[in-house]
Amino acid sequence: LQQWAITWGIFIAFGIDYGCSFISGPKQFRLPLGLQIVPSIILLFTMSFMPYSPRWLVAHDHISDARQVLGRLRAQGHAGVPEVAEELRLIHQTIVHERETKKSTYMELLRFPNRRRTLLGCGMQFMQQFTGINTLMLYAPTIFRYMGMGSVQSIALCQAINGLVNVSATVPAILWIDRWGRRPTLLVGTILIIVFYLVLALLMRSYMALTGEDEGDAVIINMSARSLALASICMVYLVVASFAFSWGPCGWLIPSEIFPTHLRAKANSVTTGTNWISNFVVTLTSPLLLDVGHWRLFIALSGIMGANLVIIYLFLPETKNLTLEEMDILFMDSAWAFKSSPLSFLSSKKLRRLSAGTALTT
Repeated sequence: LQQWAITWGIFIAFGIDYGCSFISGPKQFRLPLGLQIVPSIILLFTMSFMPYSPRWLVAHDHISDARQVLGRLRAQGHAGVPEVAEELRLIHQTIVHERETKKSTYMELLRFPNRRRTLLGCGMQFMQQFTGINTLMLYAPTIFRYMGMGSVQSIALCQAINGLVNVSATVPAILWIDRWGRRPTLLVGTILIIVFYLVLALLMRSYMALTGEDEGDAVIINMSARSLALASICMVYLVVASFAFSWGPCGWLIPSEIFPTHLRAKANSVTTGTNWISNFVVTLTSPLLLDVGHWRLFIALSGIMGANLVIIYLFLPETKNLTLEEMDILFMDSAWAFKSSPLSFLSSKKLRRLSAGTALTT
């Protein structure tokens, strides 16, 4: 849902850009920039009404406030019902246990058995950005211009369609990601992105050779310039769609679910920081690489996606429908995903026996 909300924001922004493309003069770019203030102000004021989580309140000894929040979440505001009291007792018991037995420091992320989770979490965020998605989302107008589009309106319309594809293709993941599993979703999405990047590169090379923009290249795909341009735009949309149902949601979902509760906040700060640092690098270098390499950039991105495919297959275990206790067992197992992934298909009863000390048999 978080990723879907992000895609809606992107789509709305692209739609506003398209609408403003019909305005002449400085207002064409100043209005979209100014409109960004509106959601910022809304967020600023509504955050004051956002309650702290019950767990945070208990951890900071605000037991009464935690009871009230749980009442609003679980019992329509009735904080005195037994269900609220029981959940509050369990939260308090868990926090006391963690204080006595577990450390919650950033150094714990680098120690066994959390080191593997940290590498996977940061790796997922790093690889998500180096799929090249922001190259397409931010600099697609440059690609469209390479493919012969000249008017601001036509480029803005194609970009708005790009945003709509992003929103629409995220829906299947929301509905079926827990049925498909994380590994199959990522593997299929990665393979599709590789294929579409390669086709996009061939189409762009043929178009630029046909139109004389790159005289050193031969025409590989024999089509008219207009057909090559339209096919290239479709390939951009297909890459975005492949990302939207796979790397888009999974890049955020997996880091958020693999860490134990007492380290989750610190772990998510590290993995999210990795995302934004990678985002910064990709955003800064993409226009330079597009200007120098043109279609060759997409050959390079397909190679990076090939490396991502190998990493996911070898090292990312299946984590769908696992409890926190089962997740601990999973990451105590083999680092090779194709050896540890069958754990996710064990019944809950078997996993409980394993967590109680029963040896895993094959």
